[in-house]
Amino acid sequence: MSLSKLMGPSAHQRAAPRTAAGITTVPGRHPPADDRLPRPGRPSPCRGVPREPSPCGGAPAPCGRPRHTFGWRHALPMELSIITDEVSQDPEEAARLAVRHGVRHVAIRSVWGQNIAECDDARAEGLADVLRQYGIGVSSVLSPLFKCHPGGAPEDELVDPHFVGFPPVFASHMRQAHRLPVLAGLLGAPTVRIFTFIAAAPAGGVLPGPLRDTITSAVENWEGTRAAVENEHICHVRTLRELEEFCSATGLGAVVDPCNQHVASDGDGLKDLSEELVRSAVDIHVKDRRNGQYVPVGRGELRWQPILERLEELGYVGPITLESHLRGDLEGITESIRTLRRWGVA
Repeated sequence: MSLSKLMGPSAHQRAAPRTAAGITTVPGRHPPADDRLPRPGRPSPCRGVPREPSPCGGAPAPCGRPRHTFGWRHALPMELSIITDEVSQDPEEAARLAVRHGVRHVAIRSVWGQNIAECDDARAEGLADVLRQYGIGVSSVLSPLFKCHPGGAPEDELVDPHFVGFPPVFASHMRQAHRLPVLAGLLGAPTVRIFTFIAAAPAGGVLPGPLRDTITSAVENWEGTRAAVENEHICHVRTLRELEEFCSATGLGAVVDPCNQHVASDGDGLKDLSEELVRSAVDIHVKDRRNGQYVPVGRGELRWQPILERLEELGYVGPITLESHLRGDLEGITESIRTLRRWGVA
């Protein structure tokens, strides 16, 4: 089956109006030709135009180039983002799928076979140019920072299929920590996702003070970029309650992942979505599981529709990032996007 058949209807065919680049698209009608969204070969309206700082952290990039600002506070309350490497290591393939579904933001974990944490400036600028040609912004940099053993611990090999080419070695993570806000600046991403160290079995529990200090000191000078901690079942912060406590204590942002809580404790975290946690939240990761396997969103055991309704009730504003773990399964990714659309994610 061709890629175009898998990618489904174009943005103007969906029921809800869409606003992008200041243009409202009415269902069933194209905007005037001169107002259409950027396409390959056509300059983006934001290319070379200085922007005001984004309320989400869009300060000028450390390299001095203007950021391609994300600006969630000017968008719809909950807006869909996809992870490029779940579609392909070629970001242009991911951008084409995103545009076909009216998705205007992506998260970056690895591109062209390289972990984002190891990309140099030239590669990051090339990636930004590719995305800009499609009118795509970057919601977050999904770094592997501190998904590793703490310093001095045995460095057993961690095989994680979602982190291309970056070892879980403490010294490597400390060396790369300063690079992440630079990369975020080049991509215009307001947020960099981080972790809380791999925990000895049984996982979870209170993060020792020295480890917490290591994390906070590594990110305290990230001007213009917000470090946000994701709850992860093999790390110290596994559950949403632990995530709330950690972010309240440190002031860091939260990447809320109910499915990771499901893996850690069998619950989906619906009852743990509190006002305090949502105040810290800068991203929500969405994936679904059934019988120990990842499945398209809506087919699994997590109560995603009530979770999304609860987030809306609590006033969450920000990206809903599809982290399907269905790498390369375009049919499953497409089904997940359509399900989230039905549930009101813009």
